[in-house]
Amino acid sequence: MTALLSLDGVTKRFAAGSDMLGRPTAHLTAVADVSLSVAPGETLGIVGESGSGKSTLGRIMLRLLTASEGQVSFDGRDITGVEGRDLRRLRSEMQMVFQDPYSSLDPRMRVRDIVAEALVNQGMPRRQINDRVAEVLETVGLSPEHGARFPHAFSGGQRQRIGIARALAAKPRLIVCDEAVSALDVSVQAQILTLLRRIQAETGVALVFISHNLGVVRFLCHRIAVLYLGRIVEIGTAEQLFESPQHPYTQALLAAIPEPGAGRGRIEVPGGEIPNPIHPPPGCAFHQRCPRMQPQCRERRPDLAERAAGHHAACHNPGPMGAETDPDRRKDR
Repeated sequence: MTALLSLDGVTKRFAAGSDMLGRPTAHLTAVADVSLSVAPGETLGIVGESGSGKSTLGRIMLRLLTASEGQVSFDGRDITGVEGRDLRRLRSEMQMVFQDPYSSLDPRMRVRDIVAEALVNQGMPRRQINDRVAEVLETVGLSPEHGARFPHAFSGGQRQRIGIARALAAKPRLIVCDEAVSALDVSVQAQILTLLRRIQAETGVALVFISHNLGVVRFLCHRIAVLYLGRIVEIGTAEQLFESPQHPYTQALLAAIPEPGAGRGRIEVPGGEIPNPIHPPPGCAFHQRCPRMQPQCRERRPDLAERAAGHHAACHNPGPMGAETDPDRRKDR
C-alpha cells in the first residue's frame, strides 16, 4: 500500500547557545535521521520518555516545524519546503490533537467557533459550516447545543472531545495526537481511545498517536515506533513489540507498564535519565543504561536492522526479554 505520509532521513536541530554576535555555538538534535511511513487508515504509535523527540517529530510531520535535513512527503508529494498558500491548503488534510485539553482551546471562543476555524479558513458557506459543526460534535459524543458554550463549562474529557471535533471538522486524511490522553483520568482515557478507534473505522483517517505509555498505544495502534534520544530504536507491529521486543529500551518500557501480567518484574528497569541531546554519548545512545551493554556499544552506533518481517531494531545485542547477560560484557560499563 502506498504511504500517505513518509519521512526519509529527517533530522531537526535547534540552536542551544549563541555568542555575542548571536551566532549559534551549540545545537540540540531533537530528531536524528528518522525514516518511517504511515499508510492510509493506519494508526502508528510513537513512544518514548520525555525528551526523546516525540512531539518534535509530530510537528515535523504536520509542517509545524521544518526539518533541518531529510524529506517529508504527503500523498507522494514532497512537502518539506511547502510554504504560504500551499501550506494552508495542506493543513486542511493534516490536523493535530494536543496534549492539554485545558490550554489548547481558546477560553474566549464558543465551542462552535473553535470547531469551525478550519472551515472558515477554507471559505465554506456559513450554513454548511453550521451543519458540519453539529455533525462532528455528535460524532465525538457531544450535543450540537454544546456549541453555544465556552470551554470552561466542560470537563477535561469533554474538552478533549472538542479538540478531536476541531481536528475532524475539515475531514483530514491524517491526525497527529500528541499525548492526547495523558492529562486525563484512566477511565476517561479509555473512552477517548475507544472514540478514536471508532472514528478511524468510520472515516478511514490515518492516526499518529504519540505517547510515553506503551500500554496505552497497544489498544489503538497497528504499528509502534520506539524513540530514544531522537532516533528510532525499534519499530514493528504492536504484536511484534509486545510479544517479541528486541531492544532493551523497549523491554524497559514494557516492564514499567503498571498492569497485571503486562511485564512488571520480568527485567530490571534501567535507572538514570535520558542523556543530554546537546552532547549525546558516542556509539549507542542507550549504552549507559543498558543491561546488555557490550564494548562495541560504546564505540559504534547500531543500524536499524530487520529482525523479522516488518520488525526492525537498532541494537548490537538484540534478544527477548529476560535474556541472560554475560557479566564480562558489562564489567567496563
